[in-house]
Amino acid sequence: MAGTLAGCRTFVPDPAAPDVVAHIPESFTHTATTLPGDSLAYATAAVHWWNAFGDPVLNALVDSALVANLDLVQAVARLKEVRALRKQTQSNLFPTVSVDGTSSYSDSPANVGQAAAFSGNGQGGGPDRIAFETSTTALSVSYEVDLWGRLRNESRAANRDVLASESDLQAVRLAVVGGVIQAYFDLVMQREQLALLEETITVLAERVEQAEERYQRGLTDSFVLYQLRQDERSTVAQRPQQRSALAAAEYRLAALTGRFPDELDVLLGKQLTPRLAFDQVPIGVPADLLVQRPDVRAAAFRFEAERYRVGASRARLMPSIALNGSLGITTEGFFGGGLLNGLSDILNQWTLNLVSSTVSPIFQGGRLRAQVSASEARYEQQAAAFAASVVTAMRETSAALVDYEEQRRRYVLLIDQRDEAQANVTLLAERFGSGVAAYSEFLDAQRALYQAETALAIAARDVAVARLSVHRALGGTWTSEEAEPVLRLMQIEAPFTDQLGS
Repeated sequence: MAGTLAGCRTFVPDPAAPDVVAHIPESFTHTATTLPGDSLAYATAAVHWWNAFGDPVLNALVDSALVANLDLVQAVARLKEVRALRKQTQSNLFPTVSVDGTSSYSDSPANVGQAAAFSGNGQGGGPDRIAFETSTTALSVSYEVDLWGRLRNESRAANRDVLASESDLQAVRLAVVGGVIQAYFDLVMQREQLALLEETITVLAERVEQAEERYQRGLTDSFVLYQLRQDERSTVAQRPQQRSALAAAEYRLAALTGRFPDELDVLLGKQLTPRLAFDQVPIGVPADLLVQRPDVRAAAFRFEAERYRVGASRARLMPSIALNGSLGITTEGFFGGGLLNGLSDILNQWTLNLVSSTVSPIFQGGRLRAQVSASEARYEQQAAAFAASVVTAMRETSAALVDYEEQRRRYVLLIDQRDEAQANVTLLAERFGSGVAAYSEFLDAQRALYQAETALAIAARDVAVARLSVHRALGGTWTSEEAEPVLRLMQIEAPFTDQLGS
């Protein structure tokens, strides 16, 4: 075994991460701003990271999607296929055993062919016909000696393919969960916007009615009335678009959960009041958490798989040794009638054959060396793909962290704007009740409040999506006690027995 591993080692490139991966920064650089309500205390990574939003309806939607989403069903089936292919590849490491059986029976006149020699050329006293039966059973064993580690490297590559496919499944799972969360917050925002739009239309209709009365009394000019009517009509014209956006959000959420839109009511209910996850991401999130990203893990495992395939392709340039053996039992006998029944004795014969063969490639038109070059080129491609996945992860995570901080800051500013608009409505209501302010001023303030609440609803969705982007960028969560550096993916080699058992 040690000799085999040593020989195998000479053909496989040394494990080394691409330069980009080897020089990954220790942490993400971003400035976290402490906002009201922030808490720097956070728990270790949880499998159900979406629980951080604290919304039972959202949790139910995610649970439903993880069971019924059709993209996940396909990803699970692909993983099953890759695991089956791994078993197929690993079977080449073991001997092939088969049982072959043949049987023949002939019945011919006693005076012709070989039967005549046993029956005295058919000269009386013998049987008229001779029956001959042969039966052979053989146990065959064939085994290729993996002297150069070709089969072992192919098995290791297949095992990395499975690990990459498992990471692909996690990537699909992350995408499905993220899609459900974003569609859910889009749905909440669209519902709230539609409700606020209806309130605004009501206010504008009342405002136009008041302007018409004032116009009839000569207290306002036609241009003011025209502007108010145009404002009302343009606002009413937003209703079909808003309803269409709401329906699109419902359809998208239904598709992600493997349902039809009419079936969403069971999970959604009538009132949606999601809690906005607003806590701060700790400063100095370690970049090693990128290893949680399933796309980075998948790229790393495919990089490893191609490294072993290079060793397998190089081993094909070396001689191959095959061992073949068979153990067989042959029974045969003549069967006649009358006085020659003794010829029907069964002769048992044991046969044992052992053959070893060595095949050494000498000239194949450069086919094998071309395969090595192609394998090395694929290895370079996967190295670049792995490095690109890390660079992309760093870019997406850094951008997501900055965006989350900015969206939180924007949300706080819009809260202040909404509070001021609410205070203005309260003030004008009191002034109108006292006869100091006109009712039109109160309606205008009410409309300004609806606009501020609409902007705040959009900002709340943006904060939720920005936080979701951070979760996506870090592969689910930003804390983990089990995260291992990306570089270690290039250095860990599981024992061969573990590969067979997985």
